[in-house]
Amino acid sequence: MMGNFFTQLKPDSQQHSHSHSHGHGHSHGGHGDSHGGDKWVVNWDEWDSKAEMRDSAEQIAQHIITQCDLPAEGATMLDFGCGTGLLLRNLMAKGKLKSGFGTDVEKEMLKVFEKKAETEGFSDKLTSVLLKSTDGREVPEQGTFDIVSTVYVLGHIHAHEIQTTLDNLCAAVKSGGWLVVAEFDNIAEQHEGHGEDDKFVSEGGHAHTSISVEDISTAMIRNGLTVEHVTKNTLDLWGSQTTANLLLGKRM
Repeated sequence: MMGNFFTQLKPDSQQHSHSHSHGHGHSHGGHGDSHGGDKWVVNWDEWDSKAEMRDSAEQIAQHIITQCDLPAEGATMLDFGCGTGLLLRNLMAKGKLKSGFGTDVEKEMLKVFEKKAETEGFSDKLTSVLLKSTDGREVPEQGTFDIVSTVYVLGHIHAHEIQTTLDNLCAAVKSGGWLVVAEFDNIAEQHEGHGEDDKFVSEGGHAHTSISVEDISTAMIRNGLTVEHVTKNTLDLWGSQTTANLLLGKRM
């Protein structure tokens, strides 16, 4: 059963299941609607009601559907840094997932994840897991999932953790499964105006770490995946155009 995998988490991790709690942004900390001194003012409940958030999730979902050979009965999926669960719910609504786990360090985002999964009728198929770390150590090590995704998350993790995080995410991909990584180009330039002092992730502050296509590809290959698809996308986010890279790696 999928629900048993996260019983293997370390004792200091905390699991949240829809059946026991109250619902996708694209980052561990997300981006606030406004800045209040050194603290963001964020309404996570409205996060994925924004057209640009929905459009971004749809763009990633379409790449997964058209480029990945998913199981006919539906895929199992882990979204690392799931935010409010927008990508998972998008793919679930399209009938592409059998079950999904959304992991994040932001408790308030996961509350919205849970609420929206329940509202949309997915509470029995989508589970949220609150993480205590950002390096993927709490993700099941054995090949477990048909899809492991991390969307606009790695750039908010400190540089010294990036390769460990990618190694841990790769390890969770089962034979025939896919790792989906989307990350901004030149994140430091594209995210001027907020930084670690704005806190989150979670309250330890978040980084702006630039990660190249080569960095991600090298990690995939090092962990036995084949890079099958690389594309550069243009997104309309936060009032301006932003470019990002999307890589799909497959474990043969």
